[in-house]
Amino acid sequence: MRVAILVLLFLGLLALPVGADDPAPAAPPAPPEAPAADPTLLPPPEAGKVSLYASVDVAPQGDADGRVEIHFAAEDYARVKEASPDARKFLQDLRSNRADYEIGPDPTAGYDDDAHAVVLLMRELGACRHLGGGAWAIPVEQGGEMLAGEPVEGRLRAVFATEGTWDNGVKFAGRLIYTLPVGATDANWDGKLLTWKLPLPEPTGPAALTLDMKLKDRLMTTIYKVYGLGAELTAQWVAKAVLKNTGGSLLKNVRVRFRLDRYSEWSAWNKVGDMLPAQTAVVPYYPVLDAAIAKLRSNTPADLRVEWSYLDPQGAKQEDDAAGRLVLLGGGEFVFSNLVAGESFGTWQEGFNNAPLLAAWVSRDDPVVKRMAAMANRLAGGLGASTDDASAVKVLAACYDLLRANDFTYQHPASLLDKSVSFDVRQVQHVKLPRDVIRDRSGTCIDLAILLAAMGNALGLEPHLALIPGHCFPVFRLPGGNLLGIESTGVAGGLRFGSADAATMIEKGNEELKAALEDGRIYLIDVRSLWTQGIANPELDELPADILEKWGIREEGREAAPGPSAPAADDPLLGIFGGTLTEKDEEGGTLTYPVRIGIDSAGPGRYSAVMRADLEVQAEEGPRTMVLLEQAEGEKRGEVLNLRCTSRKLTNAATGESEDLPTRNLLVVRIEKGRLVGKHGNDEEGWTEFAFDREPK
Repeated sequence: MRVAILVLLFLGLLALPVGADDPAPAAPPAPPEAPAADPTLLPPPEAGKVSLYASVDVAPQGDADGRVEIHFAAEDYARVKEASPDARKFLQDLRSNRADYEIGPDPTAGYDDDAHAVVLLMRELGACRHLGGGAWAIPVEQGGEMLAGEPVEGRLRAVFATEGTWDNGVKFAGRLIYTLPVGATDANWDGKLLTWKLPLPEPTGPAALTLDMKLKDRLMTTIYKVYGLGAELTAQWVAKAVLKNTGGSLLKNVRVRFRLDRYSEWSAWNKVGDMLPAQTAVVPYYPVLDAAIAKLRSNTPADLRVEWSYLDPQGAKQEDDAAGRLVLLGGGEFVFSNLVAGESFGTWQEGFNNAPLLAAWVSRDDPVVKRMAAMANRLAGGLGASTDDASAVKVLAACYDLLRANDFTYQHPASLLDKSVSFDVRQVQHVKLPRDVIRDRSGTCIDLAILLAAMGNALGLEPHLALIPGHCFPVFRLPGGNLLGIESTGVAGGLRFGSADAATMIEKGNEELKAALEDGRIYLIDVRSLWTQGIANPELDELPADILEKWGIREEGREAAPGPSAPAADDPLLGIFGGTLTEKDEEGGTLTYPVRIGIDSAGPGRYSAVMRADLEVQAEEGPRTMVLLEQAEGEKRGEVLNLRCTSRKLTNAATGESEDLPTRNLLVVRIEKGRLVGKHGNDEEGWTEFAFDREPK
């Protein structure tokens, strides 16, 4: 019985304050009627501690019926129950983490208010492994100590004690009781496995084996290294074969292997061994994937294949195969939750159970990030960020100010309509690697947080990512041990607070961190700890040593590199481009209007643009034509031309009356196959994308 996962889930709630505005589901079911483990084996838990009782009834064919009770101090129990009014939440979390077993049908969960406990009843299919010849084994929680092994009512029973302290500082003590099947003999405990022997049943019919393949519907290609870790990250299985001997005879040498077409070789054979009638065995697939998979830029279907074989009672080899299809997400695409339809209970936490995987996006050894961090460190006077808190704060402020000085902008996710939040966990979102944020000089809240986390790590500070409802920001562990938050969207174009200096954004970040900790709805990702667990960065292409200069990145206060000359006459960006734009109006209708953009040289390294839109609007006196004229100036960053609006005027074509409008817009364009492709707008009011043809001279 895998009780450790359940305990950790409850302790996560115990370690953080409670959020009061999670949706309240229907009243939880009453605790199931079943005999409880003896609570007198442990004293009542003190505040901040828990007592664990697990009673595991092992079936002859290797399944296990388990009752798990988690007992809390009264004040802690109230907090846990308030955080998750529906105790089935914890069965849902267990489903997402299961790997080499399956939860049987109709598990139940409920609260026992008298005992201040959570009570779970479930059946684990494939909990035990048949070692052959009637020998069986079941894993016991790591660190368990066997207290007793004795027959009770004709069945062998083993009692284990377990205790310790989890990473969050919460202490636990537990009693685990395993009752073996009738007729079990030779029980033994080797420190990890509880083993026993059971006579093999007599054959009652022909051989038959069924295989049910469970398949994740999407695979995140950026974390292709993570999927091969296996037991280190059990929830990241890609496929599972659920095997069951549905015949009446013993099957020998059962084995399974998998393959993801084009991106992996056949896995080694997973040797299940002999399977008794009615026995279930679960084999997860953790593929070792080719690095080429990370080069995909758009969603790509792929077939996953499974083959299996066994020897029937006559010694004849039987084999079969099956296949399923999944989607390989384009590079950078991130899925916040690994739950599937029907497993959600409406709590905030369930939308973030993939959050730790964001550590793969925080670059550890990218030379581009290291050079960017070195620039910031020079601006801070060459301080050692890890020497003391004051130096760390100054260096982190310089990292933020370097982005602001180079016109980095906050980029609101295009698919999200509610601008009070920065991202939506219900959707797949594209997350940039730090070098791509530097190249584009723009990013979402997650992108900017990841970049600053990577820069802080390069300067010797421990980076964290704080995910709160609809937002993400970086947090750092200071040399003195305290946490420091930074609101990273305050660079130019910042949605949440507007463009602001580092001191203001550090104050805002700390306010957000404090409020989130008090609210309880925060997922604080310890990036370095996750790296040590194997959540590795993807391989990166080598870039020229002077790539930052080519991208136009420079240090504030230092002499800039010689600027480019005036755009050449044959520059493809120069000229007049035209087309139509289509967007939604305030009433939800569709508005389509012609637009022309003229781009010209504005001196060394500079460009100017004039954009004209002719709008047909409805007035009380009838339709009228309004001319919107915008002027903008800017410079190229790589192949992208970034222009900021300098004037904006709306004129009535019939009367000549005009008014000046706010100049908050940006025009971001590039040339693709002879067309002017880009977007126009701003983060607060939204963006409109376009692709215009060049007009004849």
